[in-house]
Amino acid sequence: MLALHLPPEKLFSQLTPLMEPALRSENPYERKAGLMSMAVLAEGCADHIRQ
Repeated sequence: MLALHLPPEKLFSQLTPLMEPALRSENPYERKAGLMSMAVLAEGCADHIRQ
């Protein structure tokens, strides 16, 4: 759970571009993986996302 232990400024900007292709994919399993990644990231970076 890197999202819980690393600074959100660094982690969010690094992972967001990697999640975007999965979220736009036609493959439902890739979209699910992108959404699950976003959920875990949001748990650790909630304050950063709100700003």
